[in-house]
Amino acid sequence: MITWTTDAIGQWTTPDPEEELMMVGHVVKAEEGLVLVDPPVLPGLPRMLASFGAVRAIILTTHDHTRGSRYLSDLFGCPIYAPAQADRSRLGIGRIDQPLRYEDDMTLPGDLVARRMVVTPAGGRPYMDEMILQGKGASQQIFSNPYRSSNVG
Repeated sequence: MITWTTDAIGQWTTPDPEEELMMVGHVVKAEEGLVLVDPPVLPGLPRMLASFGAVRAIILTTHDHTRGSRYLSDLFGCPIYAPAQADRSRLGIGRIDQPLRYEDDMTLPGDLVARRMVVTPAGGRPYMDEMILQGKGASQQIFSNPYRSSNVG
């Protein structure tokens, strides 16, 4: 279910039931425990995560990636982090009412650094405004839009 791309970073995928795309979740093994990024829920996932350690935090990269975050947060008793620019009403759809807000260039659990990415077509409104999470240290894994694969820098 979880494919480990490094000793400390894993990912899993599942089809989105409403769209024709794959959702990707990530787990980071950090000193303080596990950190989940944009986690979709699968049968058996909570048990599997618990076998690797305590889940300490869930980080959303955008308001559109709430997925199973509230369920996992309640189950593991951990906070949910959401970008400062995330739309409150869109977070509310996922029943995420009081996330811890984070800004560009902040260091988050798992020693992940937030980088804001805004894409605006010429003369248009931004159509993408989300966070990329970059690891500090030797592993420079970057977690970007879960509709695309992660990039290793």
